[in-house]
Amino acid sequence: MYIGNPDLDKLKEESHSCFGSVGELVEKDVQKCIHSFNMSALKLADTRPIEELSELAQNFYQVFSKRMDASTIYKDVTQDRKEILLDYVEKYAMTFLYRILFCPPSTSDEEKDLAIQNRIRQLNWVNAKHLECRINETQSEVRD
Repeated sequence: MYIGNPDLDKLKEESHSCFGSVGELVEKDVQKCIHSFNMSALKLADTRPIEELSELAQNFYQVFSKRMDASTIYKDVTQDRKEILLDYVEKYAMTFLYRILFCPPSTSDEEKDLAIQNRIRQLNWVNAKHLECRINETQSEVRD
């Protein structure tokens, strides 16, 4: 999953601005929670339907949010910083698990998307006149 993922590398580089002055304990806790969730999702990826994995992700965000409100290590973290941390957690987890959650091998969504894109490209010559529409494409409002 991680090997050769430039998006994850970029997130790791940007993480210093996310963690700011929250302290080492908070940073380690966030990383531990992300790692734990990612490993759980990876273990379940082959045996659970995509809907269940999606629900697992949503539950993780809710549990992590509650953890920040309840744990003493987050007591000095402002609400704004907690939102930033939650956004980081979501972004990192979704980037790490992208192929599993959005392109699972159990579906043909990616092939269907590519087929639709190809068909749209094939039909790019079709305009409003071909469809016998009374759309004046020269008006700026219509183009917008």
